[in-house]
Amino acid sequence: MQEADLHGADLSGADLSESNLSRANLREANLHETNLREATLREADLRYAHLIQAVLEKADLAGCAVYGISAWDVRLDGATQDDLVISRPGDPVIRADRLEVSQFIYLLLNYSGLDAVIDEMTSKVVLVMGHFIADRKAVLEIIREELGQRGYLTLSLAFGTTWSRDFTRTVEALVRLSRFIIVDITESRGVHPAVGAIAPFFDAVPTRVLLQGTGADEDVTGETMSRLAPVAIHRYTGLADLRASFDASIVAPAEAMREERSSSRGRRQRRI
Repeated sequence: MQEADLHGADLSGADLSESNLSRANLREANLHETNLREATLREADLRYAHLIQAVLEKADLAGCAVYGISAWDVRLDGATQDDLVISRPGDPVIRADRLEVSQFIYLLLNYSGLDAVIDEMTSKVVLVMGHFIADRKAVLEIIREELGQRGYLTLSLAFGTTWSRDFTRTVEALVRLSRFIIVDITESRGVHPAVGAIAPFFDAVPTRVLLQGTGADEDVTGETMSRLAPVAIHRYTGLADLRASFDASIVAPAEAMREERSSSRGRRQRRI
């Protein structure tokens, strides 16, 4: 059933355990109470599918498109949920690492009135941006893994996607949601609109900029450096160095900046 066209199919209650449905078209399919335990759904199209009470224990959902799904009471114990595409078709790709979180993020981006709820929560979202294509995907995997081990939730946004004014607002909403931001500017070709979108938030949201290599900053365009002037750049030599330096050079400084800014706000409020 690999790459099968099951668009709109009624598979409710079916036993599809251990099936290979990788890259299958399950758009608008009815998967109510469907048994997909240990099934492979890697890169399947699940947009607008009904997954209410579906069994997805130990299933592989990596890379699935999940925009518009209904996923109440889904059983996901042991499921692989990396790289879920939560953005609507035609928009720049936003990815999340948990199915239930994907619906929550969609609500945050598309419905007003939820910001107050988020303000009362301790955010664990980290927005990761960069050119994560081809061999650069390994960098994103390390960042996601290291963040996950520390209890953070990764949202990734790849450079090189189509950009619009509406999506700039989406990025701004993601920034406001984020505990801190990681931007990898390796292989950037000029200044990406994402850098311009997040620049106004440098004072409010801790941002760590990464660059692979050991050379001088001349390998980054002057315009990019100008936009990133308020932010220190952390250089890493390779994947092993990125992993080894993750705490000391990325997480710890970001959390320290967050704590300092929180303390500064507290001092200003006391003076008032």
